[in-house]
Amino acid sequence: MNFMNFLASIRRRWYIGVAGLLVTAIACLFVYQTVKPTYERSASELLLPGSSTIPKDSNPYLFLGDVSQATDILVRALTADDVQSPALKGHPGASVAVSRDASTSGPIVVITVTAKTDADTEAVLQGMLGQLGKTLATLQSTAGAKGNALITSTQLTFDENSTLVQKTRYTYTGIAGAGGLVVTLLTIALVDGLVLGRVRRRRADAKAVLVAVPEALDDDESADVDAEKNDGKGRGRQRPSGAAARANG
Repeated sequence: MNFMNFLASIRRRWYIGVAGLLVTAIACLFVYQTVKPTYERSASELLLPGSSTIPKDSNPYLFLGDVSQATDILVRALTADDVQSPALKGHPGASVAVSRDASTSGPIVVITVTAKTDADTEAVLQGMLGQLGKTLATLQSTAGAKGNALITSTQLTFDENSTLVQKTRYTYTGIAGAGGLVVTLLTIALVDGLVLGRVRRRRADAKAVLVAVPEALDDDESADVDAEKNDGKGRGRQRPSGAAARANG
């Protein structure tokens, strides 16, 4: 089926298209209301080198490169389930993403929380900030770092308000709309093909009947002619009556 034939099918089966669009609209509305939006908040922490690792009376921000590797290790540790579980406990559906700030070369850890409610988002984010401090201390204690050699962290940013995220809702609504449209078009093509096929078969049967009737009539006429000929021949071969025989005699 080419494009023009498909357009012709849509014109012929417009009622199916209207019904399909109506059902699709209802499905999209249902999905939009069912899939709830999420809330997102972020916070960032800057790691600072221990005072014993930099010259006396020096600016610690000039030596941030010394804790670059420690930042990557901390980010990896904060992605562990046993670290995130305490913060996520009691907040079903919440998730945490921990990464290093890609917009700068500084040792900045970014924590992003996504949850079903604004309150859950704030609670989980606060919990993860607490986990960051505990995890940083545990890592350094395990490595044997003490006193002024310890790396510390300071909060850079904290979102006071959550951002409403509608991406998931729009995505699923779009999928429902696209799926409904595809099903509608396929239904139109299928129904139109079945109907046209039935019409073609009926026309073919009718044509076959029309062709068969004249042939039958021709056969009947031929039979009648043959019958008449045979009757004529039979009468020509009949024996003459007695009077005619005597006259001839």
